[in-house]
Amino acid sequence: MANAHELTPLLPTAGAHQQIQWRHVGVKVFFGAAVCGTVALHSFLTHAQLVGAVFALLVAALLLLAAPVALLVLTALLGLTAANAWRCGGGDCVSLKDAFAVALAGFGLPLAWLVWSAFNLGLAVEVSGLGKRMSLLIIKTFAKNPYSLGPSLLIIELITALLIPSNTARGGALIFPLVVSISKTVGSPSMERYLILCGLHANLLSSSALFYGTVGNPILAESAESTFSIEFGFVEWMIGASIPVLVLFFLIPRLCYYLAGVKTEDFNASIIIENSMQDLHQMGPISPSEVATAVILSGCLLTWVADVMPDGLVAMLGLNAMMIVGVLRWEDIRDNGKAWDSFFWLAGMVMIVEQMNKMGLSQAVGDWCRDVLINGMGPISSSLVLGFFYFVSMYLFSSITSHIVALSTPLMLAGKAAGCPPLLLTSLIAYSSGVSACLTSYSSGVVVMYFSQNSFSKKEWHLYGFFAALLYILVFGTVGVCWWKVLGWW
Repeated sequence: MANAHELTPLLPTAGAHQQIQWRHVGVKVFFGAAVCGTVALHSFLTHAQLVGAVFALLVAALLLLAAPVALLVLTALLGLTAANAWRCGGGDCVSLKDAFAVALAGFGLPLAWLVWSAFNLGLAVEVSGLGKRMSLLIIKTFAKNPYSLGPSLLIIELITALLIPSNTARGGALIFPLVVSISKTVGSPSMERYLILCGLHANLLSSSALFYGTVGNPILAESAESTFSIEFGFVEWMIGASIPVLVLFFLIPRLCYYLAGVKTEDFNASIIIENSMQDLHQMGPISPSEVATAVILSGCLLTWVADVMPDGLVAMLGLNAMMIVGVLRWEDIRDNGKAWDSFFWLAGMVMIVEQMNKMGLSQAVGDWCRDVLINGMGPISSSLVLGFFYFVSMYLFSSITSHIVALSTPLMLAGKAAGCPPLLLTSLIAYSSGVSACLTSYSSGVVVMYFSQNSFSKKEWHLYGFFAALLYILVFGTVGVCWWKVLGWW
């Protein structure tokens, strides 16, 4: 029995957790001081310059500092709000009350709630046991060697991308839970890293490969039609992507396998397949919870395919149904920290980027490309430079769709002025839109979900994303350009 004189403290005493946190106080203070110093200069800067400067600090901090992403985003949001730097409607905010309302507006964005719902739908797949059953079936079918599981994820993503026009709904609610379940079943840390990378790049590559791979692709095709008077629809998109995507289908899993450092001695195919068969036998017949989860997810899938309501609404209705039938409890959702953390900082990032667009920073970038970046270049060189610039500019965005909306038209207009071949420039921009999201940990909802598994440090994630980006640029810039030449596109 505990000593009667021993009292439980109301506040936790300083332990290992607090000591670890104190090691990082310096970098957090440094970032906060940098933001405050920039905000202090707001009298000498336009609002657009101030928001752009703070966003640049935020991106640098995400790449370099060992601090929680949500804390960095919150610091940037509060600093810009205190400086009254936001746009309200058609002009600047007139009061801090209005500025604070704008800062909170990001938390009502459909994309943020779609990601939050996808996280929790993935939790339902895990809790019900459906994810484990499906992962065991996939392992039984494809786990012939450590490498073979990666290409199988690519095949599944490409097939579902034909049906679901939202990469977040597709990758977050359907494929991501499978990747997590397979990783847990295999039980090897290096294999988990490999599967996380393959799942991510399968989603990004399918987003680029197909016209309906992500909701922004039709917007890009419409920009090409309005700028160049060309048709770049479903058939043209698929034909142009076919050869370079086929090459990447073989190269990307190899790169992921190498970067993950898979240890073959941790993977005994015969034992893993045998264990998966035993686990399937132990699970017995499919349970009512698994049936309910499968039916609800199938309903979400059919509704996404029919495109009769917003993707986020579909996901939230599916999540509500999961709670009604008892697959999930509200307590499960309340305690799903990864969902709430990702929702918070993604909403903040998207809001800052939208404000930058409203202030004309994206249009200014397009004008700069036309007047400075490609000034004096030939049509082909201008196309390649603009395509490369569009790819790396993903560092400035937290959504594939916002990246397309903000820069596709300005860069196409710049290319038109330089005499760029319309189909060549359109292809370079179109096929970069999805895969360029590999550059950061905040570039799309699906990226956020895979990064949240904490299998990689921020430094590793961004470094490996840079390596993958080099491969994408190399393949589309060589194999792709040659294939488009064969097609007569330039």
